[in-house]
Formats: sequence, C-alpha cells, structure tokens
Amino acid sequence: MVSLDASYRGPGSFTAHVWARLEYVAEDGAVHSRKRIATPNHVSGGHGQIRDGQDFTEEIVFEVPADAPEGGQFVIAEVGAPTEDGTWVDAA
Repeated sequence: MVSLDASYRGPGSFTAHVWARLEYVAEDGAVHSRKRIATPNHVSGGHGQIRDGQDFTEEIVFEVPADAPEGGQFVIAEVGAPTEDGTWVDAA
C-alpha cells in the first residue's frame, strides 16, 4: 500500500473518484494494477469536488508477489492511455 498526496491545479472543479489509472511496474517488467479495496483511511464515496489549489490523499494497494525484485516504478496514466504514455515515478 502506498499513500499518494496530490493537488489539483486547473479551472473549475475536479472529481477525484476515478481520476487516473495507477500501476506498479516491477524491475522485471511485470505490471501490477491497482486493487480497488477499502484501506485504513478510505473515503467512502470519494473526495467530492476538488477545486484549484485543493489537496487530496489516497491510499493505493497493489498486489505484488513477495519474491518480486526490489525497485520498479509507479505509473500514473489517463484512463484508457497505454502504460508507456504515463508519468513514471521511481519506487522508493
């Protein structure tokens, strides 16, 4: 499970319920999709309407085998976009 802290910057408002596709790509290239399960700080019904400058936090769960090599990247992509077109962030 990882925590994601994000801020919305843009006109109007934004619904943070299903805003992006999130994946974990292991060092061996295996892609692990986000699991949609309730987490300890789950917000039932989502965060509602987020306006310019507002922050929100999500806890995101990935099911990764225990023997997966350390390292890898988290990928944030638009829903429907290919993984390779997403924003890649090194796992710490």
